[in-house]
Amino acid sequence: MVKNRILVLDDEKVIQQLLVRTFGEDRYHVETAEDSYLALKRMKEEPFDLLITDLKMPGVSGMDVLKEIKSVKPHTEVIVITGYPTIELAVEAVKMGAFDFICKPFDLEQMKTTVGRCLEKQKSDIGRPDQKQDHPVQDETIAAIRKLASEIAHDVNNSLMIILGNAQLSLMEGAKEEDMKNSLKNIFEECQRAKSIIQRQLKFSRPGKGEIKEEE
Repeated sequence: MVKNRILVLDDEKVIQQLLVRTFGEDRYHVETAEDSYLALKRMKEEPFDLLITDLKMPGVSGMDVLKEIKSVKPHTEVIVITGYPTIELAVEAVKMGAFDFICKPFDLEQMKTTVGRCLEKQKSDIGRPDQKQDHPVQDETIAAIRKLASEIAHDVNNSLMIILGNAQLSLMEGAKEEDMKNSLKNIFEECQRAKSIIQRQLKFSRPGKGEIKEEE
């Protein structure tokens, strides 16, 4: 049985070991690198089916590694992981060819599912005459990311409207003490809600195709 070859690029040994233990089973051959230059050199010289790379790396960033690998080994799939997610980075990574963008701390079962889907996609892509023109998975992923961003903006704006409105009512001349207390209560509750929304945005990741879930 031919094993899928995976290279894990992360400067944290704990993450390397975690992914080696997760994927170090019969169907996978997993190697690690903690240096971007070494990872690029090995991937250009050896065949790897998948690169799992951290975004923030000393020297050459994970995004630069993604760009370089996709230019020289376009059939190699890439999954980007990061502890500092933003909507813009997720969209940029997917546009550059990343299969997915996953946030730390990630769920190991979710990671296994994502890797499985990634390698299945790679298998189905082999032999296509013009793979560069066909990006249905990337298009769906970008659409899902943008949908999440739109929903977050809508929810935060609603909370801000309530916060500002109650603050203005409290500051109005002649405002009663009881009304001020109610306004402060509403402001506190909406601040808590807005905090929850922001935390959701900072933890997003996708458990499945075209879907967004909470995730660092």
